[in-house]
Amino acid sequence: MTDPLSPGEFQAAVRAAGSIGLLALAVGGFTLLRAGLTDRKRHGADEGLVTGTAIIASVFGALFAGGYFFGGRQLWSEPLNLEDVLTNGNLALAAILFVLIPLGSVAGRISWGGYAIFALISGAVTIPILFRVEHAGISHIFGVGAGATALGLSVAIGPRKNRFTDGGAPLFLPPRNLGLACAGTALIFAGWFGISGTAVSGFVNLLGGISGGLAALLTYRICFGAAHPAVFCQGIIGGLVATLAGAESFSSLDALIVGAVAGLLVVFFGNAVEKCRIDDVSGVVPAHLIAGIWGAISTGLFAGADWKELLLPVAIVILVAGGGAFFLGMFLKRVAGLRTPDPDLSDPTGMVQ
Repeated sequence: MTDPLSPGEFQAAVRAAGSIGLLALAVGGFTLLRAGLTDRKRHGADEGLVTGTAIIASVFGALFAGGYFFGGRQLWSEPLNLEDVLTNGNLALAAILFVLIPLGSVAGRISWGGYAIFALISGAVTIPILFRVEHAGISHIFGVGAGATALGLSVAIGPRKNRFTDGGAPLFLPPRNLGLACAGTALIFAGWFGISGTAVSGFVNLLGGISGGLAALLTYRICFGAAHPAVFCQGIIGGLVATLAGAESFSSLDALIVGAVAGLLVVFFGNAVEKCRIDDVSGVVPAHLIAGIWGAISTGLFAGADWKELLLPVAIVILVAGGGAFFLGMFLKRVAGLRTPDPDLSDPTGMVQ
């Protein structure tokens, strides 16, 4: 028999369980967002298979292999207490989000078997390393880490066939279902309170997300003559990511400013990514990597944090997550069929109508 929980322990357990539940909403939100913004209908069933196997592989890697290689509790040999369950629950959901977010960048051209291996290694090696980087909080993992992983993986597997013209201009690929994308963004909004950790931080992130979405929408309308809901969704994600690092120190005005700048960056860097012939399907790189870097910088600007403590972990996370994703992606592309054959996107039968 275990000792009963004290009132303080019970409250902490309820808060932690609530955070895990909200994180689960974010997992569903990112899945719906990716499904809504991708253009492919071919291999639609495989997309669900990719998601499911990636979740199982990342959780197994983080909880079992990661604990074995990095000195964590051995879940197969040691009895667990409530603290272990809650801690490992957060670790598992962090690993899931870390491998699901980059899927938005490479959706439609990734094999379920190859990505399952990628997710397993990420959960077993990358996530435990990032959790042990000094001053690299959850904001760096979900923001900079996931964005750098998306960038490295996208470069490794290359763009879809005919995604770009011979002159380098991107082809416009209409999203599959904007309703799904908007529903996913709403779930991410709700689930972000679990990532923030406190109600105050969650409110700050909420302001940043709204500001980022509106700024991205208006910027895109002014610069490109259209107001696209997909850009609004990406701006919201950028605002949430940018305000995560300094949420406990930002005022409401700070959050609005940081989120608005993140929305601008999402639009301009999204265009820059395309000019570099990088096929980032859902805009993960600007919304996570660039917004995450801006979030670290803004924490120094608005909260007076030490620049060394802010930027050094960001550089380490980019190196570990982005570099690791690139080299692992190149390896798995050759030996495990990480990339699937895709149709000619100039053929209307390969497009979503």
